[in-house]
Amino acid sequence: MTSILAETRRLLTTHGLRPKKRLGQSFLVDRNILGNILKAGEVHRGDRVLEIGAGVGTLTHALGERCRRIVAVEIDPKLFQILREVLGDKTQVTLVHGDALRLDFGHLLGEERPWKVIANLPYSIVTPLITRLLNLTNCFSLLLLMVQEEVAKRLIASPGKKTYGSLTVLAQYYADVRMVARVPRSAFYPRPRVDSVLLRLEPLPAPRVAPRDPALFFRLVRTAFTHRRKTLQNSLMRSGWVSLDREEIQAILKRTGIDPHRRGETLTLQEFRVLADELLTEIKGVAA
Repeated sequence: MTSILAETRRLLTTHGLRPKKRLGQSFLVDRNILGNILKAGEVHRGDRVLEIGAGVGTLTHALGERCRRIVAVEIDPKLFQILREVLGDKTQVTLVHGDALRLDFGHLLGEERPWKVIANLPYSIVTPLITRLLNLTNCFSLLLLMVQEEVAKRLIASPGKKTYGSLTVLAQYYADVRMVARVPRSAFYPRPRVDSVLLRLEPLPAPRVAPRDPALFFRLVRTAFTHRRKTLQNSLMRSGWVSLDREEIQAILKRTGIDPHRRGETLTLQEFRVLADELLTEIKGVAA
């Protein structure tokens, strides 16, 4: 049996390709890890799967043998040519040459629901892509994502931790997040400089908290982490969008039971929700 590494090298050499660092291209070449991905994704015959960053088609081919339909996205035109050659006869696989940060997934996936996302995400676009996918969780029943360890720590962090941030809040607002397995850099070609983690995100039937104004809720979250070394009171005063003085902000924080000297990075999702609702009430009262 030809190893995945040997076949990957052959395909790249045949097409005169070298992995592009700027696109974060590292290809999965470990058969055991591939099996772990399929197992963790609970892949069944009836599944519809979106794969982002299909590369040379290693995961795509494995999914194609098990799923009802696969949409595989690849931005690199030369890699896309490899995919067409390797997977062109797979009627259940739809190959899409495009930028996953710009594609209209609603149109691309059609009206059938739900889909699973199973992907070894390109390192160069991990954060904006995860953000985009989380805002489309009504389309998906599962996100199974290979990401660098640093990003994984941010997604599963708890309040007060250095890795806890706005991406953490976004992920835990929409989904249950857990680590499936650590993946060593030796599982990829070429080897990245960091280890990876396989993460499973299961979208919730409704957001974990229910702020009256979700847009204001996330604006508050961004403010708290933009000025994460400042107290929550000072962050709000410097935000530029909260037109309240120190005494008014102190009064709001007192009503919520949040110490004004706490930093925003220590707040739980529920505390962010309570504070966002109080701010909304105050802002509307001032506007009136």
